[in-house]
Amino acid sequence: MLDIASGDGTHDVKRVSIPELCKRTTGSESCLEIEGVTFNLVRRRESAPPLAVNLVSTPEGLELVADEELACKAPCSTLLTAGLHRLALRPPGREHHYVWAEQVDLREAVDVKVDYELFEARQEAALWFTLPAVVGLYMVPFGLWKKNEAVAWTGAGLLVGGGLGFVLVWKSDRVDVQVQAAR
Repeated sequence: MLDIASGDGTHDVKRVSIPELCKRTTGSESCLEIEGVTFNLVRRRESAPPLAVNLVSTPEGLELVADEELACKAPCSTLLTAGLHRLALRPPGREHHYVWAEQVDLREAVDVKVDYELFEARQEAALWFTLPAVVGLYMVPFGLWKKNEAVAWTGAGLLVGGGLGFVLVWKSDRVDVQVQAAR
C-alpha cells in the first residue's frame, strides 16, 4: 500500500495499492513491486486569474519592480500571478537603488501605499567628508612614525572633522511602505 499526500495539506492522505497504481498508469497488471522508492507527484491545478498590485506613492513616480523586471510607475496597477514574488521599489532612473524590497506571497490583490523622501544630495555631500577623514587616517600614523607632532595633530583633526562632518550631514532616506488587501 502507498499513502499519497497532497504536500500542501489541501487534501486528505489517499491510500492506493501498488498494483492498482500500476494498472492506472500503464494499463497492465504485471508490474514489479519496488520498495523504498520516493517520488513526487505533480497535481494539475486550474490556473488562477492574475492578481492586481496597486501602487500609490507620495510623491508620484516611484517604480515597482516585480521579480527583477520593471512592472509600473506610480500611481499604477499591474497584474501578477498568485504565489511568491520579489517586489521592490526604486526612485525613477536609479536602476539598482531600491528603497524597499521584500519577498511577498500573493494570495489576493493588494494595495501598496508608499510615502517616501529621498536625501540623495545630502548623502552625496556627506560622502565628500570621507576624503579628509581618509587622509587623516593615513597622516596620524605617518606623523607618529616620523615623530612629527604637526603632521599627527593635523591628521587627527582631519580624521575627526571629516568623520563628524559625515555624521552631521548624512541623512538616510525615509520610506514608509504599507501593504494591505485591496479594497
